[in-house]
Amino acid sequence: MSIFTRRALSVSLAIIFALSMFGATAFADWPSFQNNVNNNGVIPSDVATPPPTTTPSTISGKLPTNGSAYVGVDTTSVIVGDIAYTLYNGGATNGTSGGARLSALNLVNGQLVWGGTTIQIEPKADNVQQLSTPYYDEIYEAIYAATTYYQNHLVSDGLKGWIGPNGQIPTPYTFQSSQSPVTIVYNGLNIPSDYWEPQLVTDITASSGTISGAVTLTNTGTGASYSFGSNTFYPGYGPWTLYNNSGTMIPKGNYRLSLTVTTNTNLSVSSLKFLLSEWSLYRVTDLGDQPPPIEYLAGGYGQANTPIGYDYAGGNIYFGIYEGDRCYYQYAMGYYYPPLTAYRPEGGDDFYWAGATVWEDGYVVFGGDKGRIYVRPIDSFASGAGNVITLPDPGGKVRSSVVSWLDSSSIPYVFFTSRISDGSGELWSIEGNLFSSAADIDKTPVAPGLSQTSVSTPVISDNDVLYVGASWYDSTMYESAGGVGVLDPTDIENGGYTVYLGDPVQSSPIVWTNPNTGDDYVYFTTNTGAGKGYCYSYAPWASAGVFRWFAGGTSGNPYALQGFAASDNGYLVYGDDDNYLYVMH
Repeated sequence: MSIFTRRALSVSLAIIFALSMFGATAFADWPSFQNNVNNNGVIPSDVATPPPTTTPSTISGKLPTNGSAYVGVDTTSVIVGDIAYTLYNGGATNGTSGGARLSALNLVNGQLVWGGTTIQIEPKADNVQQLSTPYYDEIYEAIYAATTYYQNHLVSDGLKGWIGPNGQIPTPYTFQSSQSPVTIVYNGLNIPSDYWEPQLVTDITASSGTISGAVTLTNTGTGASYSFGSNTFYPGYGPWTLYNNSGTMIPKGNYRLSLTVTTNTNLSVSSLKFLLSEWSLYRVTDLGDQPPPIEYLAGGYGQANTPIGYDYAGGNIYFGIYEGDRCYYQYAMGYYYPPLTAYRPEGGDDFYWAGATVWEDGYVVFGGDKGRIYVRPIDSFASGAGNVITLPDPGGKVRSSVVSWLDSSSIPYVFFTSRISDGSGELWSIEGNLFSSAADIDKTPVAPGLSQTSVSTPVISDNDVLYVGASWYDSTMYESAGGVGVLDPTDIENGGYTVYLGDPVQSSPIVWTNPNTGDDYVYFTTNTGAGKGYCYSYAPWASAGVFRWFAGGTSGNPYALQGFAASDNGYLVYGDDDNYLYVMH
């Protein structure tokens, strides 16, 4: 019996199929984020079976988890033949189905292969970062997956070393509101990597009132001090986490930690933890009908939050690290040694959702949180002569992957979106040679009326039409909103139209152009409590799109951050925050 159920329009039908044996296939339908080395999420117009243009039948079901909180599918599936591989979070690792996991789903019959279960990729991980989409390599027939987990690098032992009011140590681990403020001091904290934005988590019990706290880290060697900023804790919500909301980066070294707590209520404190994130890269091979072997490849500090990009010519994959190592990595897939090469921008940078694209003449291109676009040579990634393009102020944080594209005259472009500090967002294009001072840099609101945050990677259809998603909080309606805009990729600064206006679209759309009618069909998901998968058609250059269908979104937590993956046999796949997968045909 499949764990998945089939819905055809509004009719629910149970399906039972025999488990199909999985064999290697010569064509990978959707092997990576946005399908190709350019990150352009186009389904070929001449695909064997088009994606659904009318309301599809849908197979839906929940992937195995251990039942804990913070589960979810926050990556795009990759499709090889009739098998969809999905990296997801099964919850805390104290359960048999927890950790960072990989599923293999037969799209035709709704059955999980590998004996009807999923495999644990990272035994220590209790989360899978957003949009760290895996990559399937056709040459080695292997899946490359990056995971992130949080390590408690400091756990107080009986809260030794507290210094209370007037230098007294609170006993037993409680203090009265009359003692406020109280200072907790911890010596011997080691930060292993430049430059970090760490978090401090405390387990504080308070029946009422409020608590505020501030953290100072003092380097015991240099004497330099760094402040976290301050946070407020409200009873009933815990554990209390003091985020580094000052944006201060902490260099590696040994530190004295000082936490000052101010409160108007009596407190009981039982633990103090200092959290640092760590990433790992794995390769999964022998993708048959039995659970495959998993090979650890590399690891480090920080979060692996970007999709895994690749280039066939060089035989490499690429991914960026947020916090911790604060670099972009190139990994040689062909078992070369040393396989891992790091590019560390001068002054550091963070990479969040920012996947790399292959550009002409042997270069890869990606963006960072400092509003920069990096152009790096494939053959000398770490130290070769590349280029750094600083976006005009305010450039914002580049929180999408870069798309490379040639127009009808073979003029090169790259496109991406950024998040501005005031919550707005921009769509950017750079036209021409990325090494030329004459390169034309343009920006525009993501779409007319959609001038807010965007983490959506643009897509350019076979009709040379650009589509991109956006999301924001509507303060007048007290709810999140968003949409999908449509623009001329050669003239974005003059704006365009809105295909869809409604719920927030943080996903990256994909598009298929109907060769008979010439219309584009745009597929995307919405990240909301009423999240679904949508299809709109658009006839260039109409003033609006045409609604075709929506489907999915039947779980208890239907938020869908990531978008669709597509098969050349007419299947579409996406997941949600309840670890449901939806397969549409």
